[in-house]
Amino acid sequence: MNIKKLLLVNLCAIVVMLSSTSHATQLDWTLEGVTFNDGGALSGTFVTDLSGDVLSFDVTSTTGTTLPGFHYSSGSGDVTGSVGWYGGPYSFAIENSASTQYVNLSFQNPLAAGGTDLLNPTTLSALGSYECNNCINSRFVTGGEAIAASVPEPKTYGMMLIGLGVLGFIAYRRKDDSSEMPMAA
Repeated sequence: MNIKKLLLVNLCAIVVMLSSTSHATQLDWTLEGVTFNDGGALSGTFVTDLSGDVLSFDVTSTTGTTLPGFHYSSGSGDVTGSVGWYGGPYSFAIENSASTQYVNLSFQNPLAAGGTDLLNPTTLSALGSYECNNCINSRFVTGGEAIAASVPEPKTYGMMLIGLGVLGFIAYRRKDDSSEMPMAA
């Protein structure tokens, strides 16, 4: 393949990548270090779209002194959520259709951008994150966070293609220069 074709292919790929307006349409969140006041814990994952709406979830709580552990998944439960609901800028509740047990997660920020978002613990003055069974028995989150997986922007791939193109060009020029050198006799 000659150099002009190689450069043209790389240039086309770069233009397509840089002009792309597609971004990640969802964020994958992982709960980390979430603990309850009764010794239980909460772990798992959930997915939001870029407006912060929950698309799917797979969250499990462990047994504590107040409540038994419970598994919440998209196939067996429902999600309700709103901004500013129950003590935080953004909250959502995961309910199980076959049970009265649910978990409410209240975050300090809307779940519309990647990074780390701290859970709002429950205090005497504000109802933050908690789990309850028919809300007769409840346990409260004492700490934890949700971390979104980072998704590279299209510009990252464009820069990578530019770098590969430059390396290809340098390799081609070195090959071309070495073929013009006279051979020692």
